[in-house]
Amino acid sequence: MTLADFSLSKGARRTLAPLVRVVCTDEVETLGLTDQVIDQVELTMRSIPSYLRLGLRVGRFFFEWGALVLPSTFGRRFSSLSAEKQLTYFRQWWTNPLFILRQAVKGMKSLIALGYWDLPVVRDRLAYHPERWIAEVAARRLRDYGAEVQRQDAMVLAPDPLIAPQELARKVKHDKAS
Repeated sequence: MTLADFSLSKGARRTLAPLVRVVCTDEVETLGLTDQVIDQVELTMRSIPSYLRLGLRVGRFFFEWGALVLPSTFGRRFSSLSAEKQLTYFRQWWTNPLFILRQAVKGMKSLIALGYWDLPVVRDRLAYHPERWIAEVAARRLRDYGAEVQRQDAMVLAPDPLIAPQELARKVKHDKAS
């Protein structure tokens, strides 16, 4: 698959950095994974259709700048708020009665969560190694079902077992017993 020529702007990275901490807790900062998660988000955004990418970009823009109009933020953008206020603001969007705002923040959270859980260091901490598991299961299935698979392969690859066409064309004589 060819990826789109897309990269996150500085403003987008400025918004996503604190949002990564809100979505993934403080552990992401402790492990120093914020930039890596944002890079994964960027890579994922390159792989999605342009209309979804546009929707996420617009949603991120309004998420960042929408904080300006709330009295509790004292006219500051999302990325300039304290960690506590960022969490509160995120929850306001998450539970907002406006469907479009909820979907925008859910889309951003999904990309961040996907980027976080796909990092090799996080997989290692969880001892999550799907490649190893797939290899083990494949070897076990080959051992347990190998003979059956070979029989099925032989049956599928064998010459056509149907009756020869000349046999089908032969006339059948019926007795006229009435």
